[in-house]
Amino acid sequence: MSGKRLSQNQVENLVKAMQSPQASQTRSGTQYRIDASHADPPTGDVTREQADDQSPRQASGEVVVDYDFRQPPRLSRDQLQSLHWLHSGLAKSFTHRIAELMRSDVECRLVDVDQCGHQEFVASIEDPSCFCVIDAQPLNGQWALDIPPAIAFALIDRMLGGEPFPGETIRRPMTEIEARLIRRVIDDFVSELQQAWRPLVPLAPVVASVDDHPHCLQDMSVNDQVVRVQLEVSVCSVRGDIWFCIPVRSIEHLTRELSQDNWSDRESQKSSAATQHVISNQIAGAPVDVVVNVARSTIRTRDLLALGVGDIIATETEVSEPLELSIQQVPKFTARAGAYQGKKAVQIESLLEPTTEGTTPREQLHRGALPADLPTDSSGFDPDEDMPSKLDRGDQT
Repeated sequence: MSGKRLSQNQVENLVKAMQSPQASQTRSGTQYRIDASHADPPTGDVTREQADDQSPRQASGEVVVDYDFRQPPRLSRDQLQSLHWLHSGLAKSFTHRIAELMRSDVECRLVDVDQCGHQEFVASIEDPSCFCVIDAQPLNGQWALDIPPAIAFALIDRMLGGEPFPGETIRRPMTEIEARLIRRVIDDFVSELQQAWRPLVPLAPVVASVDDHPHCLQDMSVNDQVVRVQLEVSVCSVRGDIWFCIPVRSIEHLTRELSQDNWSDRESQKSSAATQHVISNQIAGAPVDVVVNVARSTIRTRDLLALGVGDIIATETEVSEPLELSIQQVPKFTARAGAYQGKKAVQIESLLEPTTEGTTPREQLHRGALPADLPTDSSGFDPDEDMPSKLDRGDQT
């Protein structure tokens, strides 16, 4: 380009030429030719907005979504709430897991789930720290777990049988032995993370690396948005926060699964099944009293005081009636007496209906209001047919 400059008159003439109707038609014609390479030529007086409405992408039903690289997409409040519920369950399960490892009371609870920039998350990490990179297969991107030195060394001290000191500040990288010990905590966290995310995606997380600095995250840019999960951990008298980071672009395709309605239905089903499982495990080893009632009767106090060895009490129960089996003092089954492997035993015959209005289980037994027999394995059971006759010694009272 030459170094000559336009005069003032030349500039004014150029501006007038650009504002003339002919120039406008020329520019419009140029726009039409550009659009014609992608769509049918417009006919008549067509504005630019109308030309855009006739684009082939909209005609084919495709949805064009604007993407701002300077402001990446963020999750909605409902989606963050779903992630809050998910990681609340993670904190509870991790508490039980790490308490078994430490053989001590260790508590982990969810504090907050929010969004921030990747640069802000990295800036909040202590240096040095225990920074773990997790490959969240099959999702894209790398997740991160940061355990501050105060919590990391408190966990290590407890695993070695010691007691961590509150307020103790350690600012050094971990040794190889310490790194192996804290890796057990990380592995337990990753295992519970997989279980927590199972309702959303069959996650198979793998620990990629454990470092002292967060510089090992290679595929994250400064402007990337992340979900930051804050977990408070209490080890003996030491309390601190660990941080878990999930890139938004790693889970942005799960926005539908994270919607409030879908997650609420899924959580209600999951909590119901989980509650039943927990209750079953807790009561599985509980002792239960099982009592077989041979018969019941009512006598006067003077007869009770006069009872002696050899006396027989006559009851209103017929000899042919089955026995009543109670669980925790509640009649549940009918049974008949016998012997099994040389010991007294009873064989359950049927189930007593607990909800028949106006009747007790014993009255149901007398009236024969019993359902079908329960399937039982009677092999080895020897019914004692002579048992009623053994009590038939006379009419003594």
